[in-house]
Amino acid sequence: MFVARRAQLSYGRGVRLAVTIALVAACADPPSVAIDGAWTNATGNPDLGALTSAMQQPVDFTIWQAADGTWHIWECIRFTLVGGNTRLFYRWQAASPLGPWTPDGIAMEADPSVGEIAGGLQAPYVFREADRFHMFYGAWESICSQTSVDGLTFERVLDASGQCPLFSEVDRRVRRARGRRRQLG
Repeated sequence: MFVARRAQLSYGRGVRLAVTIALVAACADPPSVAIDGAWTNATGNPDLGALTSAMQQPVDFTIWQAADGTWHIWECIRFTLVGGNTRLFYRWQAASPLGPWTPDGIAMEADPSVGEIAGGLQAPYVFREADRFHMFYGAWESICSQTSVDGLTFERVLDASGQCPLFSEVDRRVRRARGRRRQLG
């Protein structure tokens, strides 16, 4: 049996999302998982300096282990003073997924010059494939990505015209409209 401890992420105004952190190696016969121990807070509502707002709320997040063995959480903070749609990414780090988690500052703000909507960052997701880390994230009307060799420093993936969107809300609507045209055919 594999034993995991629980961590809890605070999401503004007392709402809490429980996250069970279980480190299970890939195998043909997955082990049983049991939760053992008290809930602890992994992150909180961070101080964003000049961008802090009394209304701000941590919402979406991702957690991963970097190449150097440290653990990282990037979370979307909404209702900040960043402008636009008020969202940015904040980061936390720890030596263990059980913490203690240390605030590590603003990780990323939207960059309209590469096709992101101002204040529109949301829903980060990181995974490791071979020797590279990949992060996908929402940029309000599109999905963008960035990569890292160490899981610590990420670089946006841009197309030949210097834009980040892999696909956008407009792309989805166009595909849906084309599909209806084919069906009506």
